Amino acid sequence: MDNIVLKLTSFLCTLAFLLFISFKPVVSSRHRQWSGGRKLNSGDNSDLVTNLPNQPRVDFQHYAGYVMVNETNGRALFYWFYEAMTSPEEKPLVLWLNGGPGCSSVGYGATQEIGPFLVDGDGQGLKFNNFSWNKEANMLFLESPVGVGFSYSNTTSDYEQLGDDLTDSKSTVIPIYKKLISAKLRIWVYSGDTDGRVPVLSTRYSLNTLALPVTKPWSPWYHENEVSGWYEEYEGLTFATFRGAGHAVPCFKPSNSLAFFSSFLRGESPPSTK
Repeated sequence: MDNIVLKLTSFLCTLAFLLFISFKPVVSSRHRQWSGGRKLNSGDNSDLVTNLPNQPRVDFQHYAGYVMVNETNGRALFYWFYEAMTSPEEKPLVLWLNGGPGCSSVGYGATQEIGPFLVDGDGQGLKFNNFSWNKEANMLFLESPVGVGFSYSNTTSDYEQLGDDLTDSKSTVIPIYKKLISAKLRIWVYSGDTDGRVPVLSTRYSLNTLALPVTKPWSPWYHENEVSGWYEEYEGLTFATFRGAGHAVPCFKPSNSLAFFSSFLRGESPPSTK
């Protein structure tokens, strides 16, 4: 069964969306169609990132470039791909999409939350993230839709449509949940318990409207011998809170979020004892 994570979700917005799939070697040829037939290390290294300003030394490779998604309109999405730190060919592929809508997956997710390189406090370089999610998976960050980050289109109407979608954003994402669950995709919804933007109570209220059967009732989960939050498991969905975390959970609780992410990837419940 595939897995999906919906981060900090309410009726009004889905701030991040992750899809976990079995890893298949892929490559983006600059400004050409996405291809699944060639490996990233097959000799076409045009998108290989060899160095960044003050980048820490690492043993894994990372790639950045464009994927042409509509040749007629000249529409291209910018991506950044980080291989897993160890055994990348055996680890799953995780697609991270910051939402908002309109938030940059590279500017937020990759460089402020869960990527291996975080922007240093002085803005002059990068520092290594000891709790990067590419410890557990191959991480793909995609700037979507067109107009976000470095993604672009050569057709003006594409940007006008983007503005319409932002103005007319959906009032609820519950129907999307239902479709994902019916497709047998495991969902993980998580919230910081001090988040004032998308409160835990709002998320719980939203999930209750799904009327899913509870498989494991509301219980504490632990990390480093302390209560890290609470969680409840339903058929096809897990909801978890993070104690002391605000809106961007990995920024507040990087070690805890990596631990929960790891257990979810393995298809396991989070640690329920000290």
